[in-house]
Amino acid sequence: MTDEEVSISIVTFNNAAILEERMTILLNIFKLNNISKIFIIDNASTDNTSKILEKISNQEPKLKLILLNENNGFGYGHNQAIHRTTSKYHVIMNLDTTPSSDLLLEKMTEYMDNNQNIDLLSPLVKFPNGEIQYLTRNEPTIFDLSIRFLGPKWFKKGKKNLFMSMMATIIIKKY
Repeated sequence: MTDEEVSISIVTFNNAAILEERMTILLNIFKLNNISKIFIIDNASTDNTSKILEKISNQEPKLKLILLNENNGFGYGHNQAIHRTTSKYHVIMNLDTTPSSDLLLEKMTEYMDNNQNIDLLSPLVKFPNGEIQYLTRNEPTIFDLSIRFLGPKWFKKGKKNLFMSMMATIIIKKY
């Protein structure tokens, strides 16, 4: 991976109790990868989240803090980061997700580079006990099928809006 190849966004809301521990774990993993920027979006938390984030962002130059005045939801928060990044790939993560290795992002971007027809990718997600966390139902709904059909077309047209995803971590190719 090269500099400016991968950026990450994490949306948070009222997570002060777990924030410092989770950010320490994630920042240590991200330092092993060549991440250009890590966007942390606070969705107008009412607890101590924004103060903790400001403290962490002052210590980590790659961390970019986005403080929102109102909670407009998960997708809106990630869109704020997507609109600000110039990286080739952008990773959308939940705060409670821990990549299994420092090579995960490298493997994912390499796979996408070698498979130009893929614009959205999610790794295998497991529960803490190691059991696979299935992200889709056996029988998809009309909504699921619509997203699967329309999602890639939205990205190929160059639109930066991101549709809501129920995945813990996804990586998208930006055009």
